[in-house]
Amino acid sequence: MNGEDGTVSYSKIVALINEEKDLLITALWPNPAQTTINVAISSVKMEQLHFSITDLSGKIMKLLDMNAAQGSNKISSNTERLSAGVYHLNVSGNNGKVCYRFIKQ
Repeated sequence: MNGEDGTVSYSKIVALINEEKDLLITALWPNPAQTTINVAISSVKMEQLHFSITDLSGKIMKLLDMNAAQGSNKISSNTERLSAGVYHLNVSGNNGKVCYRFIKQ
C-alpha cells in the first residue's frame, strides 16, 4: 500500500495450507547445503512426521522422525555424509506428503 507521502508498507507473510495437503514445507535452507539443512514445516494438526532424504534414483540416504506440533515446526539434519549432488527431502504424515529438492555441495 502506498501512502500519500510515497511510503510503502507490506503485510506479514502467512503460509497457506490447502485442503488436499495438510503439510507444507515453508523453507529449506541453506540451499545449496554443505553440512546441515534446516527445514521449516507447517502442519494443520499434531502428528508424527517421517522424513527421508533420497538421491535422484530413489535410494534412501537418511531417515528421520519428528513429532510435529500444530503450526510451524523446524528440524535440522546433518548432511556431511552425503556426496555432492541433488537430493529430495520427502516428508510424510497421516495427513499428507510433500517433497522438496535441494543440492548438496
